[in-house]
Amino acid sequence: MHPTQYFGAALIAAALCALPPASLPGEALVPVQPPSYSVTDLGPIANVADDVALDVGDDGGVSLYVAVGTQVRAARWRDGKMLVLKPAPGYRNSVARATNGLGDLAGWSSTSANPVDSLATTRAFLYRQKKTTMLGTLGGRNSRAFDVSDGGEVVGVADVDAHISHAFLAHGAALQDLGVLPGGSFSAAYAINAAGEVVGVADTARFVRRAVAWRNGKIIDLGALPGGTSSCALAVNNHGDIAGYSETQDGVHAFLYTQGRMQDLGALKFDPSSASAINDRGEVVGASSVSAHGRRAFLWREGRMEDLNTRIASDSGWTLTSASSISNSEKIVCSGSRRGEPNHALLLTSVSSKTNP
Repeated sequence: MHPTQYFGAALIAAALCALPPASLPGEALVPVQPPSYSVTDLGPIANVADDVALDVGDDGGVSLYVAVGTQVRAARWRDGKMLVLKPAPGYRNSVARATNGLGDLAGWSSTSANPVDSLATTRAFLYRQKKTTMLGTLGGRNSRAFDVSDGGEVVGVADVDAHISHAFLAHGAALQDLGVLPGGSFSAAYAINAAGEVVGVADTARFVRRAVAWRNGKIIDLGALPGGTSSCALAVNNHGDIAGYSETQDGVHAFLYTQGRMQDLGALKFDPSSASAINDRGEVVGASSVSAHGRRAFLWREGRMEDLNTRIASDSGWTLTSASSISNSEKIVCSGSRRGEPNHALLLTSVSSKTNP
């Protein structure tokens, strides 16, 4: 699934697909205070597609995707050890998209040697208790999993037929269709919290993509920021706070949705910005443009967005271009690079949490 396939609108292409490429490490901002986070290099990550992401669980484990020869494999890193999954029989590539605090993984596998082959069959999977379960679809060919709860519930998107895809919730191999907005035909689920609240995106009768939540079996349109029409929810914490991105009057900005209100989180310097994750403290991470040719990972908390590059050692050599996930123990997983190297998965650990466990 490529974001333009499922999001469609120019808003989404701008927010996720067309964020400017990473600039050179020499352009990184210089910290003006002592480092707040140490950086652990988890190694290079495979260059797959724009809809993949890194995730960190509350146990400190990170889901990622690594190159093994000519293949891409779903993997999970924890405490210096890397678990690499073998694709299920009949599948040649796999991507881990999410993990939880119990070591489970959710993602998808592809039948093609090319992990982004649009003609291949892709199927969602759940790796739990050392066993991989291939999930079904909603009647069509493909499915992809985007999140997994500690209870093993999986959410994602699956084909209903050759032209329509809907959000799903799965507990076990069977998929439940979460439905769409009135008059709409598309939806996708990106996150689930401990209470079973699911968030994602769905289109309206006018083909506008909107951030949505599924609560108590009902789909709720969360709206958009003032001046905007399109939006997308990517994360939800255990308090029901939701993060994502929305079109605004003059661009695309990260948002935080709490108590029925969508708040504009702004940008580091320029739009677009997009929020990828939120923890139970209400801390939000994501990415924002800082120039015509670069983007940076950000952390938003207590009403302020800050560049995470200002929070790591200035001599680390890393440029953090995107933050994908934040745990309740303040671990943040980012994509980043050093001069002349491919993107790496980087785990940021709060220095205070190391000194004051």
